[in-house]
Amino acid sequence: NAEKKGWQGNVDFTTKLTQNTSTIFELSNRSAVNYKKDSTIFLILTDFKLIKRDSLSLINNGVVHLRRTKSLNETESLKSEFFSQAQFNGVQKIKQRFLLGAAVRLKLLGNDTISLNGSLGSMYEYEETKEETFHHAIRATSYVSFHWDITKKLNFQLINYYQPKINNLRDYRLSNESTFSYELTKEFSVLGTYSLLYDSDPVAEVPNIIYTANILLRYKF
Repeated sequence: NAEKKGWQGNVDFTTKLTQNTSTIFELSNRSAVNYKKDSTIFLILTDFKLIKRDSLSLINNGVVHLRRTKSLNETESLKSEFFSQAQFNGVQKIKQRFLLGAAVRLKLLGNDTISLNGSLGSMYEYEETKEETFHHAIRATSYVSFHWDITKKLNFQLINYYQPKINNLRDYRLSNESTFSYELTKEFSVLGTYSLLYDSDPVAEVPNIIYTANILLRYKF
């Protein structure tokens, strides 16, 4: 609950070991921690995944995202956002990517069970690839987020991003993450997530569409 003052957050984790003709090890961890004081929220997001077959890394990626959100009116329907992000991704051949940006977020709908928000902003992007190339870019960034408490224990949420280059609208990224969460106890929940990324201009030999599905266990504090 992002409206609660002080510290709160959650940690998602999964691990798997398979031994047959090869040894396959999978480890993933995601966390979201925020701190609210008055009308300002500071948020830290992390997401790391490692899948190895014997000594070969099949998937190796990570993201650290920092965000500051501040309400601009008494009803908290309009907020400013400032964010930065560091990322690496073996599948997408991203050696390192850094983002720095700002946006305005508007609450489009909100009641006891449903919330809908939209955001529009811009960001600076620096990227180095494993192909020994690099680039700078200014991108627009917008998203729509939706949250629905279906029952007291079951909820659904999704977020869709659209991020085109300002000087070349044909170069853009679309992404979606959808999550069903079921509360087992006050502290633990089980989650099913599906994420999809479409990149119109990926690194050479990387597909335009990448998607993943996971089942995770979440600890909430």
